[in-house]
Amino acid sequence: MSRTRKKLRPSQSAQLSRPPGVGFELAILGRWAGVAVILIAGVIMLAMSWRKWLEPTVDFGRELYVPWRLSLGEVLYHDIAYFNGPFSPYFNALLFKIFGVGLMSLAWANIVILAGLTFLIYRLLCLVGSRLGAVLGCVIFLVIFGMAQFINTANYNFVCPYSHELTHGLALSLLAIYLLYRYLDSSRAVFLGLAGVCLGLILLTKVEVFAAAALALALGWVLILLQEKPSGLRLLKLLGSFAGGTALPLACFGAYFALQQMPFGQALRSVFAGYVALVSSSLPSNKFYLDVMGLDRPGHNLLLMLKVTGWYLLLLGPLAVLDYFLRRFSSHRKYIGPVAFALGLGMSLWLFQAASWPDRSRIMPLFMYDLLRPLPLFMVILAGSLVIALVRCSGDAAKRNRYCLALLLSVFSLVLLSKMILNAYAAHYGFALAAPATLLLVVALVHWLPRLLARSSKQGGWVFRPVILAVLIVGLASYFNASRRCYRWKTYRLGKGPDAFVIVPWPQAPALSQTLEFIGVIMRPDETFVVFPEGVMLNYLSRRPNPTKYISFMPAELALFGEKSMLDALQENPPDHVLILSRGMREYGYLGFGADYCLEITGWMNDNYSKFKYLGLSRTREQKIAYQVLCGSRTAESNPPVP
Repeated sequence: MSRTRKKLRPSQSAQLSRPPGVGFELAILGRWAGVAVILIAGVIMLAMSWRKWLEPTVDFGRELYVPWRLSLGEVLYHDIAYFNGPFSPYFNALLFKIFGVGLMSLAWANIVILAGLTFLIYRLLCLVGSRLGAVLGCVIFLVIFGMAQFINTANYNFVCPYSHELTHGLALSLLAIYLLYRYLDSSRAVFLGLAGVCLGLILLTKVEVFAAAALALALGWVLILLQEKPSGLRLLKLLGSFAGGTALPLACFGAYFALQQMPFGQALRSVFAGYVALVSSSLPSNKFYLDVMGLDRPGHNLLLMLKVTGWYLLLLGPLAVLDYFLRRFSSHRKYIGPVAFALGLGMSLWLFQAASWPDRSRIMPLFMYDLLRPLPLFMVILAGSLVIALVRCSGDAAKRNRYCLALLLSVFSLVLLSKMILNAYAAHYGFALAAPATLLLVVALVHWLPRLLARSSKQGGWVFRPVILAVLIVGLASYFNASRRCYRWKTYRLGKGPDAFVIVPWPQAPALSQTLEFIGVIMRPDETFVVFPEGVMLNYLSRRPNPTKYISFMPAELALFGEKSMLDALQENPPDHVLILSRGMREYGYLGFGADYCLEITGWMNDNYSKFKYLGLSRTREQKIAYQVLCGSRTAESNPPVP
């Protein structure tokens, strides 16, 4: 009786035919052991950061307030001014409808999305690299990007992000790239249609994410046309599937806005609101965004990037040379590998411990902020190398598809870094923008470079890889310790029930807590208030709406919407009370609210609100005011200036 042999897909057969790992590898990291390591890392980070993911007055209040108002029937762009795409607010509003309004409704949903994204990253890194690189990459993603905090301001994580459009867009982008790879692997048009749906949803998130995903998928189409050379009918079918999938989310949101009694032109502008706002405003030239990109001091930042690149070469160059000359002692590899790992561990511990800490309040040494600066340069080198590899790879379809996937990921990562092109680091926007490039760098260090050094599948790389693994493990532990320090400072509980979270007890925590208590005392349930310049979290926690469509009066919003439009909205629907929160503006190039920006709105408040008093106040040990919340009530009388 003859047995029928199961036919494998090209990617499966290639994976089975891959030779064993190169050099010293942790053999215990089998498939399930690797998954267990990733799961343990995720649980540890989740427990350490539990309910400490957000900042009460910066950004994340918007992420709660907007879906809350949408879940009550208000319409984005009509009742609430918004500068990103509509997908994330309405997705979060749907979560509120299903699971109830509360911080933890979003947090649990984001934890599930983070788990799915981690699984997708594991799959992608296995395809372009090795299982060891995938496990290490996922652990790095969770510890350094997923649930970490490296600066005083929170919100830069995947559980409570400052912008859900960024995290949703990143997850959808990686899914779209994976689906395009699945088409290359199987030639099934349905995968192109699904990739198109993902691209349509990405277009409804954030501009920089869409730009990166669109360029990566456009390159994917070029590779499809070059490899497959489809006939006219086949090409029309493929383009129809992709274009139809892309248009579907846009048509759904356009129809929804049209049903809200919006004129067709306004409904169309609502779908592309983020792009219209970016083109028609002076926001990209603001000091804050120039600093983020590193264009505030381009020469200095470029030299710093090259300097850090030199440190990488100083580490990798001698290691590669040593690995090459020690190949002749391959019979002793089982001893040399562990010894190299131990030496690398000791060297790394010494380097990280020797780093200077300028002051005790700093979360981590300065050099750790600069470790990722060369990422744009590395992505350019990686993309060029993959193009050369693709040109040389002609016979093996599975290998060619993996090269295509790696090339798409590298291009996506490079374009995603454009917002911080000369200032790439893991904190702040880097929690999402720098994550894909960092993971590709990890795969390159633990898989691609050792195989390149080997020149064959069974020799070489067994000195280079152990040292790199040791450096990565010590670096990972250092970043983990930095987050641990930051989360350990958070002990003050704010909010109640599903809206409870924990923040640093000084300077703003007591003032915000007092303010929430006073709001319930001095304001009737039907009264409204507006917080200047930002602080819509107070509206959300007290469940009292802002009567205008503008929920933030920061310099970015003024550049996008204009102070005149905001003032008109305030005059048309004046709130019963106005709250003014302490907030410095030096990062935007201003002294502060009412000092050298938002002067017309401040003048209007002086004319129409009185009885300004402290609702919340925090003081230092020297009894100096550190943080304050002022409240004014509406009146027809003339008033003294706002303090």
